[in-house]
Amino acid sequence: MDSIANVIVLAESGRFPLCFCWWQQILRYHNRINDLSDDERLIKCAFVEGMHNPAYLFWSHKVHTWLQGQAVGLGIEDELDVGTVIGSAKNHYAQTWHQNSLNIVARYQPLQPEYVLAPYLSAVKGFKSRKLISRFRCGCHGLHVDTGRLLPLAQQVPREQRHCVFCASGSTEDEHHFVFDFPAYCEYRNKFTNIFWGLAPTLSSFYTLHDPKVIARFLREYFEHRNTLVAAQTGHSP
Repeated sequence: MDSIANVIVLAESGRFPLCFCWWQQILRYHNRINDLSDDERLIKCAFVEGMHNPAYLFWSHKVHTWLQGQAVGLGIEDELDVGTVIGSAKNHYAQTWHQNSLNIVARYQPLQPEYVLAPYLSAVKGFKSRKLISRFRCGCHGLHVDTGRLLPLAQQVPREQRHCVFCASGSTEDEHHFVFDFPAYCEYRNKFTNIFWGLAPTLSSFYTLHDPKVIARFLREYFEHRNTLVAAQTGHSP
C-alpha cells in the first residue's frame, strides 16, 4: 500500500500506483513464456515445472495470487488479455479505495466521489492557483490540523484538539472551520457571497457548485489574511 499522501494525490489526479505498470510488464512476460512452442527451451521448462510444483514458490504463483486478489478469475496457465486484466485490476483498486476507512482518506473521499481527474485541474490554468486548491483539498495547507500532525510524536495532540488559535470558539482549525466558521473571515465571506449564497455548509458543495477559478481567488485572499494574523501573533510570516 502506498503512503496516505500518495493515495490521496493519485486519487486527485485519477492516476494509479506505479505497480500497475510493473504488473503490466510481468503479465506480458508471462504470456510470452506461455506462448513458447519449444518445450525444450530451458526457460519454458522451468516455467512449466514451477507452475506445477507449489513447493518452488515460483514467480508464476505470485502472479496467480495477484490475479485472484484483483478479482480476476484467471489461472496461471491461461492466456492473459493484459489490457483487460489491468483494467479490471484498476477498477478493483478504485472500488477498494472508496471503501478505505482510514480517517484522512475518509475525510477526503466526499471531495472526489469518482476516481477520475479532479475537474479543477483542467479548468484552472494558472499553476499557483491549481497548487493552492490541490494543497487545500489534500490537507497540506498549513492549518493547525495539518501542522499539528508534523510535530514530534510526543508533542502531538488528537486532531480534534488542534484548536484555532485566532478565535475563542475552541473549534478545531480544519478546512470546514477555515471556510465557513472563522469570524475573522466574515469580510471575505461577504465579499464572495456568490459562493456562499444558498450553499450547504459542506466542503464537497463548496468545491463542486462553483467556478474553481473563483474558489482559487477566495482561498488566496483567505490565506493572505491568515498569514497576516500569523505574523501579528508570532512576529514573523509563515
